[in-house]
Amino acid sequence: MEPETGRLRDVTAASPGDAPFESFTDEEIDALETLAEFEAEHRRILAMQTLFYKRRKAGGAA
Repeated sequence: MEPETGRLRDVTAASPGDAPFESFTDEEIDALETLAEFEAEHRRILAMQTLFYKRRKAGGAA
């Protein structure tokens, strides 16, 4: 059985100059950093809430 050819694009054929890297402005970088900090804090709060409610559901303090 012969392998099918031409179905997938050969990414090795593309030269580095074909797709320039995306650049961000200082404001966009600041916004991304703020969003990352918010997400980390939000996950921390959710983890604390989960622990609190698991302890309450278990019927008392751990």
